[in-house]
Amino acid sequence: MTRVSPKLPPWKRLLRQLGAGRARDVDGLRRARAEAERANRAKSRFLAMTSHEIRTPLNGIVGMGKLLADTELTPEQQNYVDAITVSSEALLTLVNDLMDFARFEAGDMELHPQRSAIAPLVGGVVEMLCERAYAKGIDLGYGLAADLPASAVFDPGRLRQVLTNIIGNAVKFTDKGGVAVTVGYADNALVIRVRDTGPGIAAADQERIFGEFEQAANGIDRSHEGIGLGLAIARGIVIAAGGTIDLESEVGAGTSFTIRFPVEGAQAARASHGALTAERFVILSPNGVEAELLRSALAEAGTAVAVHADKAEAIAACRDATGEATLMIDNRIADGAGTFLHDAERPARMIALIEARDRGSVGAAFKDAGHAFLTRPIRPATLMRIVAGDDEARAASPAAGAVAREAVAGLKVLVAEDNPVNALLAVRMLEKLGHRVTHVETGAAAVDAVRDSRAVAPFDIVLMDLHMPVMDGVEAISAVRRHEDEAGLDPVPILALTADVLPETRLAVVNAGADGVLTKPLSPEEFNARIARLNGKTSEGCSSVI
Repeated sequence: MTRVSPKLPPWKRLLRQLGAGRARDVDGLRRARAEAERANRAKSRFLAMTSHEIRTPLNGIVGMGKLLADTELTPEQQNYVDAITVSSEALLTLVNDLMDFARFEAGDMELHPQRSAIAPLVGGVVEMLCERAYAKGIDLGYGLAADLPASAVFDPGRLRQVLTNIIGNAVKFTDKGGVAVTVGYADNALVIRVRDTGPGIAAADQERIFGEFEQAANGIDRSHEGIGLGLAIARGIVIAAGGTIDLESEVGAGTSFTIRFPVEGAQAARASHGALTAERFVILSPNGVEAELLRSALAEAGTAVAVHADKAEAIAACRDATGEATLMIDNRIADGAGTFLHDAERPARMIALIEARDRGSVGAAFKDAGHAFLTRPIRPATLMRIVAGDDEARAASPAAGAVAREAVAGLKVLVAEDNPVNALLAVRMLEKLGHRVTHVETGAAAVDAVRDSRAVAPFDIVLMDLHMPVMDGVEAISAVRRHEDEAGLDPVPILALTADVLPETRLAVVNAGADGVLTKPLSPEEFNARIARLNGKTSEGCSSVI
């Protein structure tokens, strides 16, 4: 007997058809989304692998260039080495920008907040970029608000990346005048303003330049190189941190970026000097950008300040001052600051403003004559110490890298690296820092070396490359940790050394038991900083050194 389905009324047939169509649409959307996610992951993996393969030889180029620069070279050879270093570092920046852009697109942006000092971070970025500015004949300086916290909890690496992009961009597009960076604190956020005297940005372009692969001027005839990712990456980081970037600009009148970067647990700075009410300062400088930062800092401390670009006017201002005036002389004036040492009309107290290369000449001459000098870009804390009358030898503390270098000299280091160029670079760099180095080429050899050293002289630290034959770095780290657990031994500090910058790689390394990750190309400053962190590591665990 054949079963006959009841005939559905038209309205029920229509509903069933609509339901089936909707189900097909939802299923199609799910498949499309899954396919898009697979494609996105594949693209990120492709970029990561390509980045790794590019960064590995770049590590050798950059590092060997720096090693070569430390040898005795003719001026012509030095120029060639400098060109190699600049070009390779530019390529490395491009690779890093492309990787960060890929992370943003894949939603892999991660922040690692930790308590960090604020002033050294800002000063470090400015000092790193100052040579680019000085080579163009422009100023680059920074000022810190009196109420700026000494430290706070935020991601220092990401903030440093934002500042490097924004300040570097300002230097790149400014050909006259200079760039001024000021840092304040309000509403649980750092308020950082980067102002330049560049050409300005037309209103129609001000939003567009934050897009990917955009510049204010596009096309093959644009006057500046770059692929236009720096501002897009900077804004992505700031937004991920919960902050904002605002832009004010006018064609022909320069540009000002205002970054509001949220922080937590701000600790108030301790005032190191009182008000300088008994002094008057006269600043003689041909460029008003950094001079204005000095004027603002001194005025905030309670002293009278005048800025002049003309030598005769500056001397007259010192002579007419009520009480004794201090003359601050920018060494870029005609004939240099040294001419004042032989001038009969010179003030009783003078401070030369010089570049680092002039310390042994102009700086030494001023110091021998009983005066003082400040090295540009001028650190606000050093400015206040010097103008308060402190001797520079007492006021200027050693560079952070020098302190770290002295503190970690003489370590016994194991380097596991299969690439011969990168191995030679790491070994020579560590030997120059005063360490004793053992080199192996595989992860298995690294495990054996760590085990064997326990009976004689254990290694103080292990640098473990991740991509090696026989046994990769992650497996080797896990094997070392298992041996230590079984034998009841104290763990040897292990830093992974890799050009792979994917978040999952870092997570795998940490899960294997590493104490941190050093990204190729390895630099002496970064190595010393990580060693210093390891020496002072507390219960925060390995996250404090990643």
